[in-house]
Amino acid sequence: MAQLTIPVGARKLFVGQESTYGTAASTAFARHIEGSLNATLSQTEIEHNAGSARLFQQFVTRQGLKSGASTVAFGIHAKPAASKLDSSASPSTPYLGTLLDAILGDEHAQAGSTVSGAGSTTTTVDVQTGHGSRFAIGTAVHVEVSSVYYPRVVTGIATDTLTVWPALPSAPANGDDVINSYSYFLTESNTKSLTIEDTFTVPSADAATVQRRLLGCTGGINFSVGRDALATFGFDLRAADWAYGSLSQATTVGAETMGDPIPVTNGQIWLQPAATTTATAYPVASMQGTLNPGMTHLATLGGVQGTVGVARQGGRDSAEFTVRARIDYDRYTQWSAQTLLRFFAAFPYGSGVNQRAVCLHVNQVQLVGNPAEVEEGGFVYYDLRFRPVLDTSYTLDTAAASPYVWSLI
Repeated sequence: MAQLTIPVGARKLFVGQESTYGTAASTAFARHIEGSLNATLSQTEIEHNAGSARLFQQFVTRQGLKSGASTVAFGIHAKPAASKLDSSASPSTPYLGTLLDAILGDEHAQAGSTVSGAGSTTTTVDVQTGHGSRFAIGTAVHVEVSSVYYPRVVTGIATDTLTVWPALPSAPANGDDVINSYSYFLTESNTKSLTIEDTFTVPSADAATVQRRLLGCTGGINFSVGRDALATFGFDLRAADWAYGSLSQATTVGAETMGDPIPVTNGQIWLQPAATTTATAYPVASMQGTLNPGMTHLATLGGVQGTVGVARQGGRDSAEFTVRARIDYDRYTQWSAQTLLRFFAAFPYGSGVNQRAVCLHVNQVQLVGNPAEVEEGGFVYYDLRFRPVLDTSYTLDTAAASPYVWSLI
């Protein structure tokens, strides 16, 4: 066979959630970040260590399991679904949601509503009769006020009245939009796994012979937000099995099925006691997060390359978020006093009622470690490290009971 000349920049990614562990799922095109897609297809070489009368006799090795060190890592820009979840929407999980749902454990996605009547306030929003059940505590929404969408987190639901945090600039009017979100959160147990496929796409018939399919994938997530950059999710997954070669993956140009990536030009972070409802955004220079969902493969003699499924091992360290901000002595005081705060970050783009956003809500966080002083641009900053502190008063396996919730609005 002739050698192939394959530019690394021409490449496609496909993702899908498996209905049967280790069996290829129906996959959909997912637009990855250029240069971030790296797959390692590993299989153990078991030494045939038989004795021999010849000093240098090497026996042919035996091939073992593919599940030992097979991995795939890639980045996806943070972005909303193509269409917003207004009062008449029919939710359809976007590919970024497929990834988040499989690793974190569950999704909440329903149609939104509109404001009912004139009884709403800056912290309570009355939706249409029967629509309160469409929303979930702990998830983010967009509330329209004077033809502008404002990202807020739902902190309470009483029939058809939503309590939102922080306070809106003024009360929404009758008929204003309340846009719901695709929201993803940790569950105590999780058996979901992913099929990840990728192919080079050189304009040559031979490109279709250099394709990979990784099965039974699970792993971890990171998140990065930098000023004047695109917000990104990073996925670092381990696979149970894989195939290589001509796998019938399309090498044509893929069609984007989600919204635009989010430029970090107007991010807002609220970091204050839950009882403080005033919307005072906390200026930060950057934010990073490492999510540790504690997913692992279950080993067996047999199964899918020596594995029988995936499971949540879990752990206390479900996540850690780092924020860089100018020196603020109150943060030192909060660290010293071990004060619990509510953390809500919204990264919007667009204007008016065309605004879209990706949001992170952590109901309770603790500032851990004496704030570290660092230099940036000739000024002194704090690097602030926050960890979620679970509120166990909420119902298990709901967004409200999760250490953190990601929402795509």
